[in-house]
Amino acid sequence: MSRILIIQIFLLVFLITTANAEIVESWICQENSNGDWSKIIVAAKVNNGREDGVVEMSGVKNISNFDMKSINRRWKFGASYEYSFVIKPDGEAMYYDYSKVSKVKPQISLFCKQKELAKKKVPSKKINRTVNTSEQN
Repeated sequence: MSRILIIQIFLLVFLITTANAEIVESWICQENSNGDWSKIIVAAKVNNGREDGVVEMSGVKNISNFDMKSINRRWKFGASYEYSFVIKPDGEAMYYDYSKVSKVKPQISLFCKQKELAKKKVPSKKINRTVNTSEQN
């Protein structure tokens, strides 16, 4: 019983931490490179620390492990990391399903572009200076 409770607490902390993480990279992907980017199939995000992220497909958000293999970005997700989403530097992306076999070809190839992230506004500090204009004798 206590082992199950510990696992549940760990998962809760992990999910809360991941959900509130700052996003440092965001990608959107579609079926062809010439589209108007109105039909996004996959959105992939990298959290601060570059160890985890989210892959959203068909409205389902998958918490993922993130790493860079050489120059490729890779998100691994699923109960045993049986799914993988890879983006190459040129924006070509592949989705892999390893749930049935260990060596597979990509199930789908997409074209991705990096999304511009909104810059955080840093509050400016207003400096109040008072100037004494009266002459002192």
